[in-house]
Amino acid sequence: METYKLPVSFFEALTFTVKAHNKQYRKSIDKTVPYINHPIKVAKRLLHALQNSNVSEGDMSCFVQAALLHDVVEKTKHNLDEIRDIFGEKTADLVFELTDPSKSIKNAKARRKVRAKRAQKYSLGAANIKVCDKTENLNDILVLNIDWPKNRIINYANEAKDVVLNCKEGFIFPCLLDDFFIIYEKIIREHGED
Repeated sequence: METYKLPVSFFEALTFTVKAHNKQYRKSIDKTVPYINHPIKVAKRLLHALQNSNVSEGDMSCFVQAALLHDVVEKTKHNLDEIRDIFGEKTADLVFELTDPSKSIKNAKARRKVRAKRAQKYSLGAANIKVCDKTENLNDILVLNIDWPKNRIINYANEAKDVVLNCKEGFIFPCLLDDFFIIYEKIIREHGED
């Protein structure tokens, strides 16, 4: 069993996130997987990578908070001002970076370009959280019973790859990059290429 040094603020962010995502479920056919599992897995993956990094405790705390909160603004009634008031400026800035402004763009190719271009501007924290997020999303495609056609799965996997590859060089912890590409390649093997 792995043990982690948890930032003090971890439980406050976890409690907020659990309440925010209450009664939400992942995109599985039977809608039985609570959504909260996703931000917890993202935070755990990030925390594992942070244990062997030179990131300060203060930044680590903000990164883990933001990993837990990364979908709160997009998928719940909560807003950035609330995040800022409760968790501070640094955490709110990370959540802002991770909140997808391209949801209103109907054209999938245009949306994909916007997301990849946005990744070029991610801070260290946002880049690593986003890689954890994309890795967990791809892993859920493999593990959960998601009713997506093959081409949608492949398009999503390739968009995720575009985002990851557009993050600033040297920003992503190597273990996270390795994990992402292991799962990405498994998706491509199981579902075929573009």
